[in-house]
Amino acid sequence: MVSRRNYIIITIMMLVLLFMFQFSQVVKEWMNDYDTNEYADKPELKADSAWEMDSEQAEHADDVVFIGNPEGKISGVVEQWCRYTKRDLFSYDSLGAYTLKSAAKPEVILLDSSALNINGDTEKLTALNKEGVAMVFCSLPSPYVISDNAGLKELLGINSVANPETEIRGVHLYEGFFLGGAIMYEATTEEEQRRQDMDLSVPWYITLSGTKTYMAGMMDADQIDNEYHPALIWRNNTGYADVFAVNGTFMEDSTGIGILDGMMTEMHSYEIYPIINAQNVSITNFPGYADENQDEMMRIYSQSQVGVFRDIIWPGLLSVADINQLKLSCLAIPQYDYTDSVEPSGGDLVFYLKQLKEHHGEMGLSLENKTNVPVAIKLRQDYNLFQSLNSGYQYSAAYVTEEQLEQMETIEKASLFENLRTVTLPYDPDRPIVEYCTDNVTAQAVTHDGSGHTYLDNLRLRSIESALGYSNIQLDMKKIVWPESDTDRWEIYSEEFTSVVNTYWKNYHLFTKTTLSESDERVRNFLALDYQDHRTDDRILLNVFGTAGDSWFILRLHGEAITDIIGGSYQELEKDAYLICAQESAVQIEVEKTGDPHYELPSAK
Repeated sequence: MVSRRNYIIITIMMLVLLFMFQFSQVVKEWMNDYDTNEYADKPELKADSAWEMDSEQAEHADDVVFIGNPEGKISGVVEQWCRYTKRDLFSYDSLGAYTLKSAAKPEVILLDSSALNINGDTEKLTALNKEGVAMVFCSLPSPYVISDNAGLKELLGINSVANPETEIRGVHLYEGFFLGGAIMYEATTEEEQRRQDMDLSVPWYITLSGTKTYMAGMMDADQIDNEYHPALIWRNNTGYADVFAVNGTFMEDSTGIGILDGMMTEMHSYEIYPIINAQNVSITNFPGYADENQDEMMRIYSQSQVGVFRDIIWPGLLSVADINQLKLSCLAIPQYDYTDSVEPSGGDLVFYLKQLKEHHGEMGLSLENKTNVPVAIKLRQDYNLFQSLNSGYQYSAAYVTEEQLEQMETIEKASLFENLRTVTLPYDPDRPIVEYCTDNVTAQAVTHDGSGHTYLDNLRLRSIESALGYSNIQLDMKKIVWPESDTDRWEIYSEEFTSVVNTYWKNYHLFTKTTLSESDERVRNFLALDYQDHRTDDRILLNVFGTAGDSWFILRLHGEAITDIIGGSYQELEKDAYLICAQESAVQIEVEKTGDPHYELPSAK
């Protein structure tokens, strides 16, 4: 039997606990200013502040020269890389149109072999190399042409063409070229076979002993010795200057920007370049506020669309986000079909805004719809919905299709987008990863689809993370509401998304997790900044110009480590690679050798 004294004590304790929990919830509700978008501030930097190449000046030392088709895919990648790394670019459609100026030796010549007259240009290429000009063959001529040209083989470091076309069982990316370590792209299971989308039929070049291979085709051990595997990316040190070669089409999309950064790292004793440092998760077409495709939703989930989003999908998204410390950018779609009789209610708007505020996420809007209603009409109807709900939330991010990007003038003028600062759009290999799409609005491309991850996706992931410290994973909920097959189910979609994030993004956890508007702030800084770097003995000096706050860089070394930094901070990403935050306009970095007596440094910058 409980004594009166103990009963009173227990009652008081229960009342105190009840008050504490209730009070904390009241404070939480009171402090949650859910109808205010903390990321919707007007940006300081605009398109007119972005760094631009100086194409009017004469060529000078350390410029980049490109020989190739100005309308080709490789040309677009080269221009994107030069813009991001703040290098002036001079392009020529043929090698004959280019003349080396002794006082203005370029840092590197990038070559698209389709623009070369190989038999006529080999002698000039060799002469340029002997002048100390480094070069990159972004693509290679036919293996039959290479086989018949002894001078070209010597320049490329090719001993022989073993087979113009051979089957490989996978691809081995060696450690140190991209951030994230080594990886073998070899499909040995049914699941891996589903991810295998690499070209496994390649020319087989046997390179000379003085070359260094960064990526190679894999063949069975009983077929060939290790050192004779088909080289896919390699470097030949001719004794005058480095010559890099890419065997394949890897330079035809954004994978190429990381490849070029990797090559510059191998060419120099150190390499420092600006990055964005932003990791985004864009949940497009979520949440929705209309109970559309009701029969299908009831058949699959026994709930309405609004209920599926709130009770099934949202808890799963939060779980993955909390475990991986991600920030969610939810790009809502008030309704998919603007021609039917099903109208949005918006009853869950406050719920999602409160949830996103608590988890440091952001609400944006998707401009997609199923019935191709003109953008102006869609935005007017969406605006009327939010007005009827008395919502004052400012939408600073939007999801647009490639076609809608051409209507940005209409979108910017919409009442819903008074504070629009950035749009995200589907990945397109022919578009830059980040850029200004208008004077005031940036475009951030999706880099990966969270519902699947192929081998080429992973190679591109490693490249973009190495080059920009950036990713934008998309989860498109349209396929959940309007499934095209039985595999378009949330349990399958979420399992794949969880696996992709937990497996492939873990190597890049030191990069900052952001919402799209937070990322936009960093994108503007990244596009605006210019920099200079110089090394004296064990001291690297970095000067930064044009920014409106902190800026980020990756510093890659060879057998050295940072010991101190003034004017900024640093984190070690992996061996020989550091994330630098420049907090002042002048940054001083002290480095020292790590004690590996067998490591040979590349030539100085």
